[in-house]
Amino acid sequence: IEVELSVSESAEASITGYLKVNNTEFDQSYLAGKTLNITIAVNNLVCGAARGNAVAYIIENSTSDTLETATALQTRNEGIEAEVVSQKGAGSLDNEVQIEPDTLRRFIGTTTKVTDNFICFGTSDTEECLNNLDQYMYRIIGIDETNNLIKVIKATKIIKATRTSFIWYSSFSTDTKWPESDVYKYLNASEVNETLDQNYFMGNSYYSYMQNENWKNLLITDPTWYVGDDKIVSDEVHKTETSYVNEHSIKLENGNSIGLIYISDYMYAGSRDKTNWLFVANGLNGETNSGTPLKIALQQPKADPEWTMTRSYHTPGLCETRAIQTSGQTFNAAVTGLYAIRPVFYLDGSKVMLNGKGTMETPYYVTNAK
Repeated sequence: IEVELSVSESAEASITGYLKVNNTEFDQSYLAGKTLNITIAVNNLVCGAARGNAVAYIIENSTSDTLETATALQTRNEGIEAEVVSQKGAGSLDNEVQIEPDTLRRFIGTTTKVTDNFICFGTSDTEECLNNLDQYMYRIIGIDETNNLIKVIKATKIIKATRTSFIWYSSFSTDTKWPESDVYKYLNASEVNETLDQNYFMGNSYYSYMQNENWKNLLITDPTWYVGDDKIVSDEVHKTETSYVNEHSIKLENGNSIGLIYISDYMYAGSRDKTNWLFVANGLNGETNSGTPLKIALQQPKADPEWTMTRSYHTPGLCETRAIQTSGQTFNAAVTGLYAIRPVFYLDGSKVMLNGKGTMETPYYVTNAK
């Protein structure tokens, strides 16, 4: 039985129940007037302003006009559809390939503009989150009302001991898709063994909440990832719609939980000629690239280029993946390069209940993971 009660602090809540006798084969009138004692076990008590629908709660609290509207998403999909027609007409896209419409309403703008997409994950204690930003702070890339999903990215890059940068794949001459990449293993290896050169996230004790069933249960465990190629290699002629279409030409069903951002995620979130909020260059809100992560400032110990999961160029002798420069520009990088990584995953909006406002000072936090 699920019961939602809305009461003041001093009010008493009562539940009225009825006992129905289904077995009428025998006379059971002697039960009339008898008392039945019932014990109610409360499995999930939420106090305050928590909502059952996390996606609706984010929409309700997005006040800085940086969350894309449904109308803007529709316009964007019209551009994607036109790009599909263009590529198929030019013969650069197989006519049998079906490109699904985008369902993600993104937060759009630069670091200083987007101030209402912060979310703590791994702790429901916001003070603990703010005091340990590199462990618990994430940012919402966007919301998917159609599939009830919330797409989030770690607010700061992974730091493993003294390492802040990692290869995408160990051989630049091997045509390697996302599921076979080294960075895929870095993020998704689940063995809790700090000596392995893989488990930087899911199996890393520093992020122990990713091994806690209460928190893991809130993730989409078998999300759909797209592992096509972003074939246009020149930023001067590069269109975001082109990236989206090429990326989405190959679907990976039931991929592991953790990925990276797509290059189209990055490009849709802001202008290419400015430092974009999705990318940690000089810190999410900081003006310098020195020091340790600090409350509010979110400064980074070091500025690094950052990997995406979008492949870009591959010949028998050279394989590259799209990455993002510290300047905010995108570029093609040999897969053996050393760049920063930030985990991306989807939260199940049907399971997550949120509180908070999404700001840096009062971030969203999960109320039902204990």
